Amino acid sequence: MNSAVPDWLRVKLRNDAGDRCGYCHTSSRVTGQPLTFEHIIPISQGGASEEANLWLSCRRCNEFKGAQVTGP
Repeated sequence: MNSAVPDWLRVKLRNDAGDRCGYCHTSSRVTGQPLTFEHIIPISQGGASEEANLWLSCRRCNEFKGAQVTGP
């Protein structure tokens, strides 16, 4: 499965999210680190690199989520 996110989709996701983390809503300007494109359902669990399965995440939230797809 191809995990590459096309440039046009990266731009759209950043604009739609207002360049904020999808979990904690913190701006990259506040964290001082760039946001990453996070797979809601990880590629390792069959998730695709498509708009419905991607959003922005700060490093802290992305590392906390890891490969989880459900809450406790």
